[in-house]
Amino acid sequence: MSSRHDPSTRTNQSKAGAYRFAVLALLVLLVGVAANAQTCSTSITACGCAIKSAGTYTVNANLTASQGLLSDGACIDVSASNVKLLTNGYNITGHGTGIGIHLLSGKKTIVLSAAGPQSTYTTISGWQYGVESQAQSVVSEGFYYENNSTGLFLNAAVSNSFGCLGSFDNTVYGIWIAGGSGNQIDYSGVWDNGVAGIYLGCSATGPTGTACNGSGNASDSNFVFGVLSYTTVAESYGLVVENGSTGNALMDNQFFSNTIDDVYDGNATSSSNLWHSNLFTTANKSYIN
Repeated sequence: MSSRHDPSTRTNQSKAGAYRFAVLALLVLLVGVAANAQTCSTSITACGCAIKSAGTYTVNANLTASQGLLSDGACIDVSASNVKLLTNGYNITGHGTGIGIHLLSGKKTIVLSAAGPQSTYTTISGWQYGVESQAQSVVSEGFYYENNSTGLFLNAAVSNSFGCLGSFDNTVYGIWIAGGSGNQIDYSGVWDNGVAGIYLGCSATGPTGTACNGSGNASDSNFVFGVLSYTTVAESYGLVVENGSTGNALMDNQFFSNTIDDVYDGNATSSSNLWHSNLFTTANKSYIN
């Protein structure tokens, strides 16, 4: 039988054709990623760029994931220190995964401002993390985090200050401080999030999950004050400090209507964290006030 009519030959040819097609598709994908992995200009009008130099950068259009993302799945990476990012009230919208704005580890002195004309503010929605900060000395005000997995994720961040924000309708946490220290959340509203409004600790599933392990990994010496939350859906917890996370100050907050506890401290003694002048209905420890 000639090879022209040999079934095994046709099978091998089909495999070779499929392989060439797969390689071509991968090359096209890589070219697309490379096209979007560019340095941000000072005027940002599309997702898929990284801020690599100090300076002031301004968002001048709504940004969406469909415009292209960076290799880490972010719309914007901030990979430089001494940066001001002004979003001017334009929204940053994802498709369920990735990161809206990613502040990279080792960078510091970063300012994020959401304010736009006529009292408009930037909404960051549709991401795994609306903003993920691994940076130091970040100041941010005015963002809304909506319909993400976690609205604001401070991931081993140090001395970040996020205020005057709203974080709501996120499926896991409104705000998550994991393994960070010296961070401050103030004068904000969090409500209708899935697991907790604000969570200090490493577990991605709440206080019954895996806690931080080892010294230096816990969420220590953070400050949460002036936060208001009246949840209207099945949010399990309001404000949570995980077992092993200590030295945190939690003051003048109001958390109500959560299905398990409005406020929760996983530590055994009252000396672990400072709870003062908070308003709530339910708490897991009698020393919380």
